[in-house]
Amino acid sequence: ETMFLGKGMFNVGRSNDIERAGDFARRMILEAHLFPELDAGHAYKDTKGDIIANLPPELRAQFDNFVTEALNDARARAVENLKENWPLIQAGAKFLMEYGGNMTGDEFEKLTEEWVKAKTGGQKTFNFNLEAIRGYKKPVCEKLLAG
Repeated sequence: ETMFLGKGMFNVGRSNDIERAGDFARRMILEAHLFPELDAGHAYKDTKGDIIANLPPELRAQFDNFVTEALNDARARAVENLKENWPLIQAGAKFLMEYGGNMTGDEFEKLTEEWVKAKTGGQKTFNFNLEAIRGYKKPVCEKLLAG
């Protein structure tokens, strides 16, 4: 949203998105045992299996900081990836607007393939032919080899 609308502009669903991302990150960190201080996390589980609710305050603060750092790192990598591939995102949006919001998997692969060619070829701009992508179907032999 920041890239589209600018800094400080966001939709009303953002706080819910952030909350859901935090919940997901906490679960993922716990389930993957990424926070070493909780290797024996079962000692903190309540009757519902919740570990977080029963953590001592100091350990809870450490865990929350760990989760915040993980989310900040993920956000920074996502923003970098979006910036790096912004011309592809714009081309996809243009394609979707031009053709009524539908794009097949084959068309998406073709568009991405064209972007990779342009990017690795050192092109500063991404010029693509909508008509060459529209209706593109990967040859059956490629699908068989890939699948």
